Amino acid sequence: IIQSGLSTDDYWDVAERLQEALLWWENGSRASGGALVPKKSWYSLVDFVWTDGEWRYGTNMGDAEIKVMNAEGSREKLEILEVDEAKRMLGVFLAVDGNNKTQVEEMRKVADLWYEKVRVGHLTRYDAWMALNSTVMKTLEYPLLGLTLTEKECKKIMAPILKGGLPKIGMCRTLPRKIVYGSLKNQGMGIHNLFTTQGILHIQTLLDHIWRDTETGKLIRTSIECVKMEVGILGSLFGHNF
Repeated sequence: IIQSGLSTDDYWDVAERLQEALLWWENGSRASGGALVPKKSWYSLVDFVWTDGEWRYGTNMGDAEIKVMNAEGSREKLEILEVDEAKRMLGVFLAVDGNNKTQVEEMRKVADLWYEKVRVGHLTRYDAWMALNSTVMKTLEYPLLGLTLTEKECKKIMAPILKGGLPKIGMCRTLPRKIVYGSLKNQGMGIHNLFTTQGILHIQTLLDHIWRDTETGKLIRTSIECVKMEVGILGSLFGHNF
């Protein structure tokens, strides 16, 4: 739930309206047989501090004490997070300010754990190949749609997997990455490049949801228009060389 305020509002005003919106959401969920779980819910207060035309996120703004009803029927206070703090939500660690720090750390842990298991295991080359493409890569690809990882971050995540996986399938761990990530029809190994896969997923989602005019597509169009106003450009957002 997103609750914004006017330029004359302070965050206490916004928090009060958020609490009211949350009550309506809670009542609607209960009427349809659902319920909110306090330990799976949290909130952040976003404010901007301006100094000589430059902005930054405000921090330590206080606690507005947003509450929801728990299973016992009493109102329970929700956890408040700073804008740069990430929590696991539908399998992805997302922070309000959009940083990917926690998610990158979690993905690297997955890669390190996989490497250690493959290193001490006794897999055939075929089993190692299946384990690389069907297990760890699928785990790493799952959250990509909601992320904005840099190419450097993707390389950091993949390092243990290629270090441990390539030797297990009978390949040199220093094999040129153009071959590792190259397509099979071009004599490559066909291993997915996380950075490329992320970009493809973003493009597919833009095209699919905007074309079908879904609720997500409407949100995407609204975001694009906001970006154009923020940056101050005309025409297609994707037709400019940034």
